[in-house]
Amino acid sequence: MLAGCAYVLSYVLGMGISQILTVFIVTLLASTMVIDGIKVSAKYAMVTSTIEIAIMVALSIIFLHISG
Repeated sequence: MLAGCAYVLSYVLGMGISQILTVFIVTLLASTMVIDGIKVSAKYAMVTSTIEIAIMVALSIIFLHISG
């Protein structure tokens, strides 16, 4: 999930943001959440998964619209 989140964020934000920098930021955030506890970590996982799914749905709709 960590790699998927970093990839989607670097792809969507793409404006000169390095994928390595995105992975570092996501890893730092995820590590902080894990250290804080399981409840916070679970909320982080749910939020990032929801964002990832929303972006994939939006891209699917855009690609369907473009393809006719």
